[in-house]
Amino acid sequence: MGPDDPVCLDDEDGPVTNPPRYSRGSNSARGVGTRETPSSSPKPMCSEKLGGKEPEDERRSWSVAKSFFDARPLVADHITSYNNFVDGGVKEMFDECEPFEVVPETTYGAEGGIAKVVVRFSDPELTSKPQVDRIDRETNTDEDGKGGESIDGKSRKDGNFDKDGKVRTSWLVDTERNDGEGTGAGASTSAASGAEKGKEKASKANGKGVKLNQLGAEENKSSRGKRKASFSNSDDSPKPNDMAWADQSLPGNVHSNGSNAGRQDQEPDWSVDLDIPSEIAEKDLDGLIPRISEGLDEDWSARLFGEETANGKAPNVDEDAPDSPKIGNGRRSKRPKLVLNVDDYGEDEGEDSESKRRAEENLGSRNASEKGQQSAMETRKKNYRLLPFEARLRGMTYSTPLYVKVTLEVFHRLGTPNLDLDLLYLLYQLVLFVVVLSYLDGRCRMYDEMPVQCVLRTSLASLITSDIHRSGVGVQKKGKASTSKAASNPGHVHVIQDRVLLGKVPVMVRSSLCHLGEEPAGQHADCCLDPGGYFIIKGSEKVVVAQEERNGHKVWLANIKGTWVASFTPRRKGFSNYNYRKTLVKLTPPSKKDDGPQKGFWPLFTVVIPGVEPLALGLVLCALGVKTDREIIQMICYKDLDREKDMELHTETEESVLLDSELVQIVAPSLKDTDNQLKKAFNEWDQDSYLTSKRDVDIALYYVGSKSSSKNAPDEKQSYGQEILMSRLLPHIEDTRSKAYFLCHMVRTICLGYLGRQQPTDKDDIKNKRFEFAGEVMSHQFRKLMSHVQNTMKKRLQKHLSKNQELVSVDKYVEDKLITRGFRNAFSSGNWMGQDSVKNSGISFDLKRGNPLSTFCQLRELRQYVPPLVKVGEDARHPTFSQWGRICPIDTPDGESCGLVKNLALTGIVSCKGTETPVLECFCNHGVEPLDSLPSSRLGSVAKVLLNGRWEGVVIVDRVESLISNLKRLRRNASNPEVCEMEVIYDALKREVHVSTDRGRVLRPLLVVTENNLNLNLPEVSEYIDEEKGEPQDRFSWFLKNEVIELLGIEEEEKALIAFHAADLKRARQMQRKKRLEFSHAEIHPSLILGLSASLIPFPNRNQSSRNLFQAHKHSKQAIGLYVTNLACRSDTSGQHLFYPQVQLVKTHVVNCIQKDEVFSGQNAVVAIACYTGYNQEDSIIMDQSALDRGMFRTQHYRTFKSEERSDHEMFGKPSAVAEDGSIRALKSDTILEDDGLPFIGCDLGMSDVIIGKKIMKKSEPADDSPMIMSDTSTRLKAHEKGRVDQVILVQDEEGRKTAKVKLREMRIPQVGDKFSSMHGQKGIVGMVFTQEDLPFTHEGIVPDVIINPHAFPSRQTLGQMCESALGKATAKQGKPFLATPFMPASTVEWITDVLHESGYNGWGVETMYNGFTGKAMEAKIFVGTTFYQRLTHMVEDKIKYRSRGHVHPLTRQPVSDRKRHGGVKFGEMERDCLIAHGAAATLQERTFHLSDYHEIFVCRGCKQMAHMNADRVPRCRFCGQDKRKEIVKVEIPYACKLLIQELQSMCISVGLDTEVL
Repeated sequence: MGPDDPVCLDDEDGPVTNPPRYSRGSNSARGVGTRETPSSSPKPMCSEKLGGKEPEDERRSWSVAKSFFDARPLVADHITSYNNFVDGGVKEMFDECEPFEVVPETTYGAEGGIAKVVVRFSDPELTSKPQVDRIDRETNTDEDGKGGESIDGKSRKDGNFDKDGKVRTSWLVDTERNDGEGTGAGASTSAASGAEKGKEKASKANGKGVKLNQLGAEENKSSRGKRKASFSNSDDSPKPNDMAWADQSLPGNVHSNGSNAGRQDQEPDWSVDLDIPSEIAEKDLDGLIPRISEGLDEDWSARLFGEETANGKAPNVDEDAPDSPKIGNGRRSKRPKLVLNVDDYGEDEGEDSESKRRAEENLGSRNASEKGQQSAMETRKKNYRLLPFEARLRGMTYSTPLYVKVTLEVFHRLGTPNLDLDLLYLLYQLVLFVVVLSYLDGRCRMYDEMPVQCVLRTSLASLITSDIHRSGVGVQKKGKASTSKAASNPGHVHVIQDRVLLGKVPVMVRSSLCHLGEEPAGQHADCCLDPGGYFIIKGSEKVVVAQEERNGHKVWLANIKGTWVASFTPRRKGFSNYNYRKTLVKLTPPSKKDDGPQKGFWPLFTVVIPGVEPLALGLVLCALGVKTDREIIQMICYKDLDREKDMELHTETEESVLLDSELVQIVAPSLKDTDNQLKKAFNEWDQDSYLTSKRDVDIALYYVGSKSSSKNAPDEKQSYGQEILMSRLLPHIEDTRSKAYFLCHMVRTICLGYLGRQQPTDKDDIKNKRFEFAGEVMSHQFRKLMSHVQNTMKKRLQKHLSKNQELVSVDKYVEDKLITRGFRNAFSSGNWMGQDSVKNSGISFDLKRGNPLSTFCQLRELRQYVPPLVKVGEDARHPTFSQWGRICPIDTPDGESCGLVKNLALTGIVSCKGTETPVLECFCNHGVEPLDSLPSSRLGSVAKVLLNGRWEGVVIVDRVESLISNLKRLRRNASNPEVCEMEVIYDALKREVHVSTDRGRVLRPLLVVTENNLNLNLPEVSEYIDEEKGEPQDRFSWFLKNEVIELLGIEEEEKALIAFHAADLKRARQMQRKKRLEFSHAEIHPSLILGLSASLIPFPNRNQSSRNLFQAHKHSKQAIGLYVTNLACRSDTSGQHLFYPQVQLVKTHVVNCIQKDEVFSGQNAVVAIACYTGYNQEDSIIMDQSALDRGMFRTQHYRTFKSEERSDHEMFGKPSAVAEDGSIRALKSDTILEDDGLPFIGCDLGMSDVIIGKKIMKKSEPADDSPMIMSDTSTRLKAHEKGRVDQVILVQDEEGRKTAKVKLREMRIPQVGDKFSSMHGQKGIVGMVFTQEDLPFTHEGIVPDVIINPHAFPSRQTLGQMCESALGKATAKQGKPFLATPFMPASTVEWITDVLHESGYNGWGVETMYNGFTGKAMEAKIFVGTTFYQRLTHMVEDKIKYRSRGHVHPLTRQPVSDRKRHGGVKFGEMERDCLIAHGAAATLQERTFHLSDYHEIFVCRGCKQMAHMNADRVPRCRFCGQDKRKEIVKVEIPYACKLLIQELQSMCISVGLDTEVL
């Protein structure tokens, strides 16, 4: 069985087994409930009657809960968020990104040159999985560019390294390991095995011609003098804008599929065949050029890009054909083949036919070898994958490249002169230049700064890929972009497209881009307990903690010091910060001060638009087309009519009946203020405009443009005002009429809040928040990094355009390291860009690997970011009703982060971004009218319909119920899981229908109730559950489709009536005649409101809340358990491992549902509650030494030491026995280190021992001509560091540097001073360890493993531990599991006493025990039972300090505080006061003076200053010149006092010292 197999399920769930590594029962090996790997689990006992059957409703509810955990992993929210980011989020951002322009700062000449360049990013490719280069994995290339010979992996003792320190073998250079296959051999191996050794030989080319191969080939000398040149790749990865992006023939007929993943996973044969006779090199090039140009009138395209067909003709190159040679638009051409006809140069026809015959003879052998090449290719492709364990060991970042298509639209000025240049003639000149260069040097590199780069990349690739507009084909010369110019088409546009590498994006483990995403746990040297959901950055595991952000998809109402503000923040689009537009509407009260912001008697409305001064409300509405006061009043001050009054709408003649008079009084003064502002701004304004209610839209737009922060010309202010309203005012709305309606909706919200009809928005309510997981957090950071990329590209383009230089290739302007470094720095520092483009800290942390439970809890953690200078109120810390069932009420830290750091509840689901298309279709089909055709007079008789905060339209009140029922039917019957997370709310008071499909909402499943009966009890549902139909991961979806359960959001849950227990439904059915009470939903079980760690506590409802908090947030994560299963493939800095972890005897229902036994990190111990010998006072406990000797709570600790070669002068090796001064020194390293400087497996190391030997070459003296000597820079163990060598690894990182890692292991047995804790927060320190003979025992001979003081229970009120102990005692006796799930009516004290009576024990759990020292019976009855205890990471071995002599601080000469340097313990003021209170003056002087910084000085009694020793070692005063011994005395003072005196003297402050002779 695997670690994720179920343990101890109900009989209905089938027989299950325990993993072999877990044992049930006490670890003291006395047979108390010990059951190893049972074949089946008996039914848990939890009903009211002993041995009774579990109620059917409860059993089926837990079956539904189990289906939820089967379908949804515990860390699914992080993985789903990241998958949405890489699958559609990145593409959506690029689609919404607007192009930007680059205009040269200076203009050269009146005509000619480039006017501007428009840059556009599109078509991102982020589909390939992490890979490692073949050269990096198998061989290294030395400085000369020659490929290193592939060497088979040998033992580390051989030391197969180059002189320059680089490794010539695989990436896993060397490791000590035992015999075993692969890296997943567990403890049988000591390190991960390397990649497949060896390198395939390059296939030899046959026939005539010159083959340019990027992978490198041997020189082929034919009888006719033809050469075969090799172009070795100097980069680790191919340039995406080179010819590698063409569809090229791959070995073994393996072709690329056109995706980025295909290009990365396959090994292309980047070659260009040039069939050129050898006589070309012997002739004069000047004579060859005219002969080549004679054939240009023929079909040059077929000859240039010729592809042999059946009839021997070459097809023409069609730009729109599927096989046309385009790059960067999703289609890639076939491999370009440059062919020069040798017949034109007088070559013998017979020789040509003979050459063809030889090529046909070799064709069969080539085809025969293709199958072998294909199989070898498939084998090698597996080695190219970068797996997570390799990234950890090598210190690499687990990332994938991001490619994007960059389009440059070059706009030329009018009158551009034409280039009198033959394009193809120039092309053939460049081709001949390649031939000459190949003839002179056969090893030219494709990516070096050589003319070959110009030919292969710019001349061919850019010529093929450029989309030419108006003027034909462009030309590139020596790496410069094509600049097609035509005099007949002045002002033409030239388009250049290229696909470039934008950077590398970190990949989340077990996501869609990870190699382990679809693999079962434990594959590819992966840990069987690893849930994924984290990142690997430079070998370290990093996790992004979910953040709480305010919901921007709604109108926020706030009262800030008397000013009412309504704000709306639309969804951010693109990369620029200008797309983040927040619209504010303020109602400013009148100010009593003369210099106040608003004078007058009435509050006025102002609209705040980003980049514009505050504007009057009526003026903005006028600019949007709403000009009359009547229409404005109707859009804001309408009265919500009842259904009975809807018919009176058509009969009433007075319009004032339809308006709210109180709202009119608030809005009217703002309309009057609009005309006053226009009168002051324009002299020609009509004085009677307010009376006639005629306002001009053009004048309003002109006024808006004039209030902008940017200065524009007078004739451009009107158009600029129109642009402001469209792009900055509510930019998510396109229609001006809809903008006006939404703006009036915000104004009406302020009016209702001002009148007290509506409360301000509660910022601490969960319904007003959105939770951002890894995908959303990375999207904010990606937007900021892309803005840096755009700014860098602007500067580089501006530099070329300002100097009137021609454009070079596109990749020269794109900085691909900004995104790579930006993500890496964000993960390392923890500083990320938030939703509001403000840098936030505390987002990414190191993954906690203490035990699996701490890993799960950290991945389910939620944090509310608080700026450093902001003081958080109590409301933000206290739990609210909206957190019920979504946020764990227990799991939160104590201290300053209390209430700010929370944990997700067990059944909490964070919604993803759903599609809006089916919702909009439902709106259209069920009577929702759009706003653009809605008259303002009908607003009082309709209901608003809002989708994700956007006002989509209105619906008649009579059709609201029909619309809501259809939306809910769409949610229940939808095949798309995203629609199932839709939330539908109807606010009857406001007449608003809210539909939410956005991301970040917290949902939870509830049972559907129809007429006070659970749909769970329907016959077809009961049959489905009882017969266990369907797959476990598909049952939850079946329950959703059949309306058994439903996902509800917070706002929708507020309108629902939810039953707590099934008994509530029964009482409602009985009361139906007297009082109608109809429930809509019911809880699956009340215990599901808790988080993961809190739900494992037995009977948490019987403990004090603070004790549950300590266990849920602290002790459960500090407990030592089984943290990983692939220890041989990891090199963690530290780790702890419990030898014999056990499953808890008394569990909860949740444990049976999640089926993860690894969450338990402890052992079951027999615990007695008694005072015994006085050594267990307060928090102390007494433990059994005999149980410890049998392995109880025994742990293994790991510590990894790392060292790397930072330069070429450093190298690993054994330290020399000769010191730098020439003396001979005796080294213990001679016996523990080998020649490579690394220790052998199994040797014991201690303080001051060399663990990694390293030497560095440096100069003996600072002079330039000084000789070089070898200095020792080895890594040595410090104080309290010891252990046995468990693993030795030597790897190579991304930069080619060698890194050595040595892991030490140390076994620790519990001793006095170690800390333990139960599952109920009862922490205690081991006060004494007794042997089994000295401990008390029962009449059955049971000796307790732990004795705890009974005085610990009244103050801490942990009654749950006593209940657990009693049930554990019955479980060990009967062999039946008993459940301790909280909030169960059956779990009563009477039931526990009945269980104990049935087991043959006293009902209260007490027994008569006998003293171990005297053997007599103890007078008091002792409560004894089995309790689950945890060993915490706080051990005396890690904290003990002792010091006789040691290091002191060089400045104060006081003992240092570093424990590893034998530092001392801090003795502060409170410790001093305690000694003074006890009268221990001598002890105080000894601690603070004699054993600290004792110092002697000489003081002159004449001038009271410190004297100094002269050259004759005689004290002399420099102030008064006294040198007599009678006038100078010796004084003992602390050195810190002497240092203070000298520091005061440096500031010209003299300190006098009075002395007296005692």
